Amino acid sequence: MRFTSFKYSVFSVFLILFCFQFSLAQESGGDYYPSDSLKIVKNARFEISYPDSWRIDQSGVRGSEFILYLPFVGDNVTFSENINLLIQDVSGYDMNLDAYTDLSVNQLKQMFPTTKIITNERKRADGRDYQRMVFTATQKSLDLKFEQRYWIIGTNAYVITATYLESSAPLQEKNVKLALDAFKPLGGK
Repeated sequence: MRFTSFKYSVFSVFLILFCFQFSLAQESGGDYYPSDSLKIVKNARFEISYPDSWRIDQSGVRGSEFILYLPFVGDNVTFSENINLLIQDVSGYDMNLDAYTDLSVNQLKQMFPTTKIITNERKRADGRDYQRMVFTATQKSLDLKFEQRYWIIGTNAYVITATYLESSAPLQEKNVKLALDAFKPLGGK
């Protein structure tokens, strides 16, 4: 029974992930931004650096720690490409990285039948194992690409997700990778 409620909780994480991607365009950020200086957000739970042309929302909307909105590139002027972080309490579920990965993959395929998993691999950085998953899905006639990384640290699952149009991938992937690589879960409260 507890595991079933946890499955719904993980389902909620994925539902929130997909809600973020359909926010309407709010401002134009111009073209590719390779020379931006970086901003840093650091607290007891995480650290991330990102180009200063990106807009950040730390209001906690939909349970997020932050949402980074990437500048619009190419012909995209309607879809807000973003990176968001959710931290989920997994205490009491005996949840390790393998179990969380299996549950996440199964729920993703159930929720979005068009999902194609490109990469699903275990990685290690800063002395911590994490799961890296890259996948595509079509939602509301948008062909989207996602990169998701997650860690289990203590009683928390850290889930950071980048969401962008497949058509803008050649322009966005380099900077998305830099931001995701710069993210560090710190495990504090």
